[in-house]
Formats: sequence, C-alpha cells, structure tokens
Amino acid sequence: MKTVMKFVVVLLLGFFGVAQADQVIDDNHKYSEMTKIPGVFNTFKAIHEAAEKVAIAEVHAKYALTIDTPDPEGFAALFTEDAVWENNLDISLQGREAMRFFAQAMADFLPGTNHIITNPVIELRDYAPF
Repeated sequence: MKTVMKFVVVLLLGFFGVAQADQVIDDNHKYSEMTKIPGVFNTFKAIHEAAEKVAIAEVHAKYALTIDTPDPEGFAALFTEDAVWENNLDISLQGREAMRFFAQAMADFLPGTNHIITNPVIELRDYAPF
C-alpha cells in the first residue's frame, strides 16, 4: 500500500507543482503541512479510501477463489491466527487452523462450488487514513 500511495502522491505532486513526495505523506500515513494545501488532503483521502476498498474487494474475491478451487491453505492464509468466523448456519470457527479445516471439509463434501460476487458495496465507517 505504501508504494502505491507514494506513486500516486508523486503524480499528484507533479500536478500541484510540489517537489518531494515524502513531504506530503510519510511512512506512517500522517498528513504533513503540505496536505493543508486546499484540495490536496481531500484528494489524498479519496485515493487512500479507494485503495482500501479495492483491497477489501480483493480479499473477498480471494475468499471465493480459494474456497472454490479448492485451496485450503490459501483460504486459511486470508485470516489472522486469532480470527473468529460466525455465520447464519450456526457455524463458528476460531483460528487459522479451523479455517483451513473448514475449507478442506467444503472441498471434500461440496466439491464444485462456485461463489459469484456481484455488485459489492463497501462502506468505510469512521475512516481516518491520516
């Protein structure tokens, strides 16, 4: 994400006639004095928010791909070690190993699944990137 942001920042800085990308956004994504230029902060925020939404959509797509392929290891890798997953079928999973076991069970008992993701709506709440 940092590399993408710096690339976008360099493009925007060229547009705004500012020289140093690192002056605008540092490695901690905190805003600096340069982001106080009218319009620049809102532009950075919009780009960062769009990048976050794309990242969320990508994880959702990888979920579908790894459960359908099947790829239990790839599915488990999408979750943190302490992940908790509950759904409307009263299935509750805790931890990456449980996620891997679930994906393998899906492959064994329901082969040939095909998740189709259409019209995703991703809303970021209380979002403060900088």
